Amino acid sequence: MVMTQSFVDVPEREIRLFVRSREGTDKSKPPLVLLHGWPASSRGWEPVVDALPTDRRVLCPDLRGLGQSERRGPVDRFAKQELAKDIISLLNVLNVEGFVVAGQDWGGSAAQEIALMLPQRTKQLIVMNINLINNPSGNMRGLKAQMLSPENPRWYMAFQSAPGLAESMIPGSEDQWIRYFFEKGAGPDAVFAEDILASYIEDYARPDTPRCGASYYRSMMLDAGRWAGLGGTRFTQPSLLLYGDQDPFLTPEFYTDYQTCFDDVTKVDLPGGHFIQDEKPLEVANAIAQFLRD
Repeated sequence: MVMTQSFVDVPEREIRLFVRSREGTDKSKPPLVLLHGWPASSRGWEPVVDALPTDRRVLCPDLRGLGQSERRGPVDRFAKQELAKDIISLLNVLNVEGFVVAGQDWGGSAAQEIALMLPQRTKQLIVMNINLINNPSGNMRGLKAQMLSPENPRWYMAFQSAPGLAESMIPGSEDQWIRYFFEKGAGPDAVFAEDILASYIEDYARPDTPRCGASYYRSMMLDAGRWAGLGGTRFTQPSLLLYGDQDPFLTPEFYTDYQTCFDDVTKVDLPGGHFIQDEKPLEVANAIAQFLRD
């Protein structure tokens, strides 16, 4: 089934979001909402959606400031709870009540925030290659491992957080910028679809994208302050923790004690790196489909 594309105004959040979607043959099943991470877009979900069963409606929005969605909002609008509010308001505009939400990287953080804010409407949760926001012990171990890693990502987080630096240095170098992170974050046998990678580069060249992309990192202190109080909170939905187990950025230490964060969780490790849906779309689709069947 062909995916359609549209822009959706979300007045409550003063934002216009771009959405890729596919209708499903079984209207009784809650839609699957797929949230991408940085520095990607919803385009990366297309090969995954192509491999998923056609029974379920699928919605793939571009997050605020990325893809083809509007570049709008101060730094605090890029805190991950605020991104979650964008998506919740979008689902309200689209008259979606119950849903399954999946997210990778910062999209996975937003997915977790949605599951905490709407525990009844969120029927199932899928988290991919991002830390668990309610796992302070795992996050502390993961941060220590990051500091010792030769692929330590803290440098680019500091770069992104520095006022004005991304805005002055990235324009004109989007190709090198995007390809660097996909190369560094990939598993050893990763092969990326060139047309999708080119779309990420093209979207990052849109005006004001470096500021918006950096705002995902400039808002991290807001995220940290909120997440510090979530220890002991549990996700009540049946959940899937889908992990590209050769991720140099989100190392296995981050998932220490992950069982304590969920009432009902399945963990599936796939051979791959950080951008697992780009590297292994068929394997990701199969894991999601199996989880939804179970």
